[in-house]
Amino acid sequence: MKYLIFLAILAAFLIIACKQPLAECLEKGHDVFVAECIAGLAIEKKDASLCSSIANENIRNSCIADVAISKNAASLCSQAGDSTNYCLANVAVNMQNPEGCEQIADAYWSDFCRLEFSKSTLNATHCGLIGNPSSADECFSFIATNQSNPKMCENISYSSRDKCYLAIATNILNVTVCNNINNLASRFGNCYQKIARLSNNPEICRQISIAEIRENCNEILNQNG
Repeated sequence: MKYLIFLAILAAFLIIACKQPLAECLEKGHDVFVAECIAGLAIEKKDASLCSSIANENIRNSCIADVAISKNAASLCSQAGDSTNYCLANVAVNMQNPEGCEQIADAYWSDFCRLEFSKSTLNATHCGLIGNPSSADECFSFIATNQSNPKMCENISYSSRDKCYLAIATNILNVTVCNNINNLASRFGNCYQKIARLSNNPEICRQISIAEIRENCNEILNQNG
């Protein structure tokens, strides 16, 4: 009997303890402050039911989505209203589930999902499925740079390709990669010259075929030396 009474008292204490932070949120006064406090509490406790106390629909939907993301619970995303696609995309990325990206009807969020999945896994397979050209370029460029793989820069649109080669060349201090840059002023003035400065190697300056850039390269190294 005493044991049952103890359990009842403990249960009552736990209920009060759980409700106390919510009560503190309700005392915040301004509706937005109350909503943000409850959302933070819901995420902390991973309890989407707390979000139902939020009057503002947008914050309530975001609250449910953020709880779902914290729990990797895609099943909760359908309750997140306008935040459903945001929810599905982030859960798919967290779970490293590319199939989840393909189930998102909204083009923006499906592209976001593919981009973030590719970045987190350094797997370029899904970069080619991204509909937005600038996001696709960002995807290939991120992986190419992180893998120091200039061959992958070929997948990037012409206008952004040189930036990819430049990033890799200066990361690994390899002027051979610079030679993929078509614009000679950029090849020598940006790529060769930067590598010469970073490596403090005057031999690289001597390989620059444009006299003005070659002289400027030597001047920079002399100043640093």
